[in-house]
Amino acid sequence: MMLSVASDRPVAPVTLEILILVERVTRELALDYFVIGATARDILLSGVFGLDTGRATRDVDFAVALDSWPQFDLVKTRLVETGAFAPDENRPQRLFYLRGTGQ
Repeated sequence: MMLSVASDRPVAPVTLEILILVERVTRELALDYFVIGATARDILLSGVFGLDTGRATRDVDFAVALDSWPQFDLVKTRLVETGAFAPDENRPQRLFYLRGTGQ
């Protein structure tokens, strides 16, 4: 069964912007990814089923299937190269989204 986000309950624009960029980079690198955490919950419960989730976080968590740390570095570099993300100097797995600059 295929589920879809209802047109009257769209994904938040900033979340959609981020996911479009992640999709683009992972597709170019032929890598699989999936959305996890509160964002995944909100897309499913709110967007698909119309339930209020009371969103508590603003981050967008996703996981990418990788074979090595160099692949991790490549994905991170490509995301930063879009101009839409800046690295967090204290946490190598975190990027900050610079809203509206990567489209």
